[in-house]
Amino acid sequence: MKKKQLFALIGAAMITFASCQNKGETKEDQSAQQHTTMAESNKVADAAHNSANALDWNGTYEGVIPCADCEGIEISLVLNNDETYLLTTKYLGKADDIFRSSGKFVWNEMGSIVTLEGVEAPNQYFVGENALFKLDKEGNRVIGDLASKYMLSKKMGDVVVQEGLLETKWKLVELAGQPLTDEKEGDIPFLMLMKEDSRLSAFAGCNNIMGAYELSEGNRITFSQMASTQKACPDMEVEKNFVKALEMADNFTLKDGTLSLNRARMAPLARFEKVEE
Repeated sequence: MKKKQLFALIGAAMITFASCQNKGETKEDQSAQQHTTMAESNKVADAAHNSANALDWNGTYEGVIPCADCEGIEISLVLNNDETYLLTTKYLGKADDIFRSSGKFVWNEMGSIVTLEGVEAPNQYFVGENALFKLDKEGNRVIGDLASKYMLSKKMGDVVVQEGLLETKWKLVELAGQPLTDEKEGDIPFLMLMKEDSRLSAFAGCNNIMGAYELSEGNRITFSQMASTQKACPDMEVEKNFVKALEMADNFTLKDGTLSLNRARMAPLARFEKVEE
């Protein structure tokens, strides 16, 4: 009887020990699962709030970064809403040459770094709050005492106007996605943005249009105070849509002699080509 009782006690103890061990493993498993869930949630939160969609990143950034064989490299970088850029560089202490390049930029998967297309490396910038940080050739942030020397600060105030935009006659070639093909030479609508008093002068195909425009950071443009002559013509459809495009436009793109008026990131409202004098 004593041996049977002893075996029974040992068996009970083993069962109790195994039960406790299983409970401990379950708690560890639950803890690990919770940490995994939290990590996944953090990744989702990071993706939802990044530089690309949470910061007012479009605008002009300026600064002077270190140079191996000159006094410094003066940089001006314009990032536009349509994900195009204008880069201007000058090597201080050398010739007075100014180098300009433009094109598209792309965001990395995390939405924190932009890469300028068509520019030799290093051509990547980390996008921060009102600042860009130029990355090295490997795409890494410069750290330590030199970190602040690779920062470009966002320019507030004066707007950098793209070369060729103003004092140029722009003839209308496409309206609401439809090319203009039937207009006679003297009836082709055009647009001119004058430097003086930020005035606009336009011809809509029948009537002349006068008004004002305002430029702001990120290639934003708005037209206001518009008035026109009151001639009546057989077909006013193009004119009506042209005026509507001016009223709706809130940004523009200018590349390779083509000017587009846009609203947000939708298809262009109107396209123009530069008239060579």
